[in-house]
Amino acid sequence: MVDPPISVDDPATYDKLMESEAYFRNNDGSVFLAGMWSGATAFVDWFHPNAQEYWSSLILSFFDEKTGVDVDAIWIDMNEPANFCPYPCEDAIAWSKAAGIPPSPPPLRDSWREMPGFPDSLQPPSAKSLSKRQSSGERIGLPGRDLLNPPYPLGTVDGIIYGGTIFTDRYQYGGYAFYDTKNLFASSMMQATRNAMLERRPNKRPLIISRSSFAGDGKRSGHWTGDNISSWDHYRISIRQNIEFAAIFQMPTIGADVCGFNFQTWPTLCSRWAVLGAWYPFYRNHADITAPFQEFYRWPEVSDAARAAIKTRYQLLDYFYTEFHYQTVDGTPSTILPLFYLYPHDPVTLDIELQFFYGSALLISPVTDDESTSVTFYLPKGIWYDFWTGEKLSIGSSFSTQGGKAVKAENGEWITLQDIAFDQIPVHIRSGTIIPLRVDGAKTTTQLRKLDFELVVAPNEDGKAEGRLWLDDGESVDTGSNTSEILVEYDTATKKLRVGGRFGYKSGVKIRKVTVLGEGGSVATGGEGQGQSPLGAGKGHGRTVDVDMGLDEGFSIYIG
Repeated sequence: MVDPPISVDDPATYDKLMESEAYFRNNDGSVFLAGMWSGATAFVDWFHPNAQEYWSSLILSFFDEKTGVDVDAIWIDMNEPANFCPYPCEDAIAWSKAAGIPPSPPPLRDSWREMPGFPDSLQPPSAKSLSKRQSSGERIGLPGRDLLNPPYPLGTVDGIIYGGTIFTDRYQYGGYAFYDTKNLFASSMMQATRNAMLERRPNKRPLIISRSSFAGDGKRSGHWTGDNISSWDHYRISIRQNIEFAAIFQMPTIGADVCGFNFQTWPTLCSRWAVLGAWYPFYRNHADITAPFQEFYRWPEVSDAARAAIKTRYQLLDYFYTEFHYQTVDGTPSTILPLFYLYPHDPVTLDIELQFFYGSALLISPVTDDESTSVTFYLPKGIWYDFWTGEKLSIGSSFSTQGGKAVKAENGEWITLQDIAFDQIPVHIRSGTIIPLRVDGAKTTTQLRKLDFELVVAPNEDGKAEGRLWLDDGESVDTGSNTSEILVEYDTATKKLRVGGRFGYKSGVKIRKVTVLGEGGSVATGGEGQGQSPLGAGKGHGRTVDVDMGLDEGFSIYIG
């Protein structure tokens, strides 16, 4: 994790910033100092021509693969930017000392909580704490404005525009008031960080996750939704946030802190959230230092839920990676989608905010009521298949129950499911699609890429289905011709599966199994219960054929 402030107490970085002159200034030309976790701090003025060189020097030094901490990704935080010292903050050093920041180191640990399920040799020896442009003379913008009090009401916590951040009456290099540029601070930090990461590892994709973001930032960074709390309300809010960022704000790498960041979580909430979070693009369990520790392994039921969900997530990584690729091609949302994106003529879908598509083929309908084991969700008109069992559902003509009342939707139907365990989540396959997934889960993507594929075919009303698969090395910025864009088609009338496209990437893996849903036969079982393997519990809802076909060239096979 990297925060933007530069501490006055760290001469190596602070003095170098002063030498570069790439720092925020007060209006009299002096260095602007604020208060942050590290005490009195300065900020990089990203508009300054020396800012990139300065920032790159820090990244290259600290994350040097031989002398520093070698990383693939950087999490940038507190980049709204945050400032704890209230206006006018005339002496940030004195204020920070009075406020007790930076905080004193935590006391040494002298007792430990046992980690359930681990042998004595792996138990820890002591306890974990349960306790946290420079102005050239010319100024840009309309003259005579009040840069501290805009002529409109604000929805901020304290009702002021300059609270908790760099003061909006300060100017950046080029004469731009921070009043006008605040939204670009995090964007500029993202770009500078990305450039620095590419300097240290040219042509290796840098992953950046930022707390603050602005329009267009999805091309350079991911986002997580900040310090939520352990509650059912914030569990539900996370669904809305993921849809907004991925589908509307063009930030497809998005996620929330699973199980909640603030306060104490509990097993049923954490189980549900561990399962839901596996369908976020960005998935992590993260909590505040003052909250009780909430690793998945601390509760057997949460461990079981997370383990099964993560396995399914890994099996579907190539499917979702493909959707990520196509969203980068022309910006068309394809990762997390609201229902109305795929069903724009169904008015019911306009108000649905707690269901979402994971790619264009999978509809996720999580349990969202507090401590509930039932959920009522909407299926648009057409054919659907239960992802876990393969069961076929024809939607659009019958009455169903919603809130105790008989309802017939104009286009689709409301479905109520009962007895949904806390390690389960309803998922349905949209007909007309073909889903590629690995034959098993894995602990790393390196292991996963060595596993073969299986295809799940979900024919539509016309008996047809199609899917796509994008393959590359997973890490190069410029993949050149070393990519495969594979198109898969199936027609029930001919029972032929056709695989075509462009095959530039040599994956070394094969398609080992094809399951056609809705046809006679039996779905091959991969274990009992949801999460063991998609369709693992289903019988009698499809036909499975073992195949042995490589992915280095196209082919057609008969699925009879």
